[in-house]
Amino acid sequence: RQRFVTLHDGGHFEYGLIKLLLGKADEARVIFEELQLRMEAPEVQNDGRAHAGLAMAYFDLGRPGESDAQLATLIDGFGNAEPRSVAMVHAWRNEKDTAFEWLDRYAAQDNPGQTLLLLDPAFRNLRDDPRWQSLRESVGFSEQVLATLDFPVELLAQYRD
Repeated sequence: RQRFVTLHDGGHFEYGLIKLLLGKADEARVIFEELQLRMEAPEVQNDGRAHAGLAMAYFDLGRPGESDAQLATLIDGFGNAEPRSVAMVHAWRNEKDTAFEWLDRYAAQDNPGQTLLLLDPAFRNLRDDPRWQSLRESVGFSEQVLATLDFPVELLAQYRD
């Protein structure tokens, strides 16, 4: 764990998300609680992701009240600056309409990292929705565009080990 977090520049959130994706919500909760404590340090810029992670972990643990409270804290404290995180929680909770509303806010920010959310497994509940395809098109990654890309797959072989 410590190696992952160190190699990924404080990747506590990502590590917690991996635990969630593996179905280990209680382990993820612990990681997100640690992240929340870390974010409270005065020298650290808090981006609210600990609240997003906790909202998702509590949801998976069947603790909707605590999930809602973390989401409310995220929205109140960080919603304007971090609409992607709010969208992520709603997507995780399968609240598609609200997730897409927040993704629209995120898209309006003209963030250069918008295309990365297409790869984010936290948004997996949205992928069967037609609005996901529209979002892909809006950031230049429609099925048609991807079909035209020539990627030498053999390059990936060097990263297998």
